[in-house]
Amino acid sequence: MKNRFVSDLKLLYPGLGIKRWFLLLGAGVALIAFGLMLTLGTDILKIERYFAIRLFSSTGLMLTDGTTNTVICFLFLLVGIICILLAVRQIVINVFRTVHPHADSRIADMVFEKHLLSEGLKITVIGGGTGLSTLLRGLKEYSANITAIVSVTDNGGSTGRLREEQDIPAPGDIRNCIIALADKGEDMEKLFQYRFNTLVPELEKHSFGNLFIATLTQLTGSFETAVERFADILAIRGKVYPCSGDSIDLIATFEDGTEVRGETDIVDYNKPIKSIRLSDRNAKAPKGAVDAIMNADIVILGPGSLYTSIVPNLLVKEIRAALIKTHAPKILVCNVMTQKGESDGLSASGHCSAIQNVIGRKKILDYVLVNTYQPMNSQAEKYMKAGQFYVKADLDNINKMGIKAISGNFINTSSTVKHDPAKVAEAIIKVF
Repeated sequence: MKNRFVSDLKLLYPGLGIKRWFLLLGAGVALIAFGLMLTLGTDILKIERYFAIRLFSSTGLMLTDGTTNTVICFLFLLVGIICILLAVRQIVINVFRTVHPHADSRIADMVFEKHLLSEGLKITVIGGGTGLSTLLRGLKEYSANITAIVSVTDNGGSTGRLREEQDIPAPGDIRNCIIALADKGEDMEKLFQYRFNTLVPELEKHSFGNLFIATLTQLTGSFETAVERFADILAIRGKVYPCSGDSIDLIATFEDGTEVRGETDIVDYNKPIKSIRLSDRNAKAPKGAVDAIMNADIVILGPGSLYTSIVPNLLVKEIRAALIKTHAPKILVCNVMTQKGESDGLSASGHCSAIQNVIGRKKILDYVLVNTYQPMNSQAEKYMKAGQFYVKADLDNINKMGIKAISGNFINTSSTVKHDPAKVAEAIIKVF
């Protein structure tokens, strides 16, 4: 208690610009106290009555003896309230600007917005790839109570090199999700997304964010702790967990009987998948991830590659069990386009069936968000040439499965055919 008192006294140190406002606050409290004492009939120093009478006499107004105390009381209360409001406002502004030196003049709006976000829905999102981070950018405008559970089976590029060298879970999708949830400027995002060029051969094509997470893992001795520290550094709106703190790979069995290990090789094989599993069937999920599913108001699956971004999370036993037990409504954000070798020919209801089959329940999803807008443009044609097509929005089949469809135009075709984070987030929030 003593140490805390000493710490609080630091607010009175020179240079903070707060002492004068504390004095004004004290003066305001004193004025209100005097006014209340008069209201209760206490006869404070005769000088009060004298000055009040002189003040009003100078304006041509005469106070009767019966109204003198009433007028004095009113003046003390009014001036005291004004002093307190002004002092509190300036103290809050000075403290806020000291903690957030780059805050703009909209401090009241910022505080109010933070409060609203802190009261937002508890949303747990499960997936991976660029689809998940895109969705998070939209959801963070509605709530700060977001938990992202991210697949860690990617083994390509910078992520794959770090996994091979340090035997850690894949940091790439984790990095993207943390950056997506962060309250940061463009410079901070560019920093952690920066990839080294040929000038540094040993680091060529490595992402700075991936290296940062890998370094934190070495310092803390735990990948989960490293992710938590990285999230704290960027002050994200919510939390991010790997689906498992273990280094795991995907193993796929294709329709032709071939078995392939590793996410990159599975995607490159480019043939229909019959079944998929984790290299470690006993991989453990972080407790925080399981708790987030159980305590959620909404659980969202996807968007992302069906078998290499969404399904890997569901193959972790604790996550699968939590999805079955939780009372939270579960929503699948269905992909806009099919993915060659993973979801060829799958309609929206086919995506739902694939998810439910992995979980082992005939009915696990409550809602599915389906895009029904299909513009024929040059971007879409490029996808089709690569063997990717719009996912068919077979709403009748979805309804027959007992799943409610949220349909509409949810895409942004400015550069690529993908989900618009603002549209998707707004549609989901409106339902609840």
